[in-house]
Amino acid sequence: MLQDLESLAARVGQLVELSRRLQSQNETLVQRATRAEQERDALRDQLNQQAIEYKDVAAQAARHQAEMDALRAQADAELQGLRQQAAQTESSLRAQADSAVAQLKEQLERQQAEQAAVRQNLQASQSETSSLRQAVESARQRIDAVLMRLPGAPQE
Repeated sequence: MLQDLESLAARVGQLVELSRRLQSQNETLVQRATRAEQERDALRDQLNQQAIEYKDVAAQAARHQAEMDALRAQADAELQGLRQQAAQTESSLRAQADSAVAQLKEQLERQQAEQAAVRQNLQASQSETSSLRQAVESARQRIDAVLMRLPGAPQE
């Protein structure tokens, strides 16, 4: 019986030792579970924070995209307006240039006609001058002839 009691006491000692080890392991597991829960909570908070930041960034990107689209539309409208204005200006300048060219051609034709008339007048004047010189020479010869026939004229 003593042997049974010793065996029982050894067995109880083993059970106590096993119970202490299990309690120590349980405390370690509880601490690990607590740390894991804390880490999980921290990761959840971090994930929530990142989700909030992502939403903010996505909203900001959407705002920027909307601003870009609005600016692009405004730039396209301004470009279209400038193109129309340039086309109108070009059309107006072409019309002015065509008008100026027509006026210059008309002026050139008038000046060419005036030049031709002046040349004809010059030729007529030169022809008349030549005729008048011949008439003057002929008259001079006749006057000289008449003067030679007058009494008391020197004889050649």
